Amino acid sequence: MTGLVQDLVVRPVKGPGYTNSHTAIINDTGGIDGAVGSPTDCVHVDGTSGPCGSGGSSVVFTDEETPSGVVDGANVAFTVATAPSPASSLHLYRNGVLQKVGFDYTLSSMTISFVSAATPQPGDTILASYRH
Repeated sequence: MTGLVQDLVVRPVKGPGYTNSHTAIINDTGGIDGAVGSPTDCVHVDGTSGPCGSGGSSVVFTDEETPSGVVDGANVAFTVATAPSPASSLHLYRNGVLQKVGFDYTLSSMTISFVSAATPQPGDTILASYRH
């Protein structure tokens, strides 16, 4: 077999920190190690781990929040608990259908304003998911 020795030399090998059932990281010698941390931690690009959102980022995700406001067929203004950041991260659903910003609603800070043609009707369900 031609080239087998060279191929075996460059393949990754288990490093001293290799651990089953952990996220694999490449150590500084090119070996495969296991990430160390709590099962609920996030692994950072440098191979370290820590609570999700740590490492200079304070991004928080809010999923399926029900914006405050009366769903009565007349009210078009609803409020989320925190201003989405970036604003484009807001995914607004009415009865499970994703609404389109600028077409179905507008957003100003924490206030969602539906256009008159998309006014939520009694019995409608409104859910918001976003970063902040």
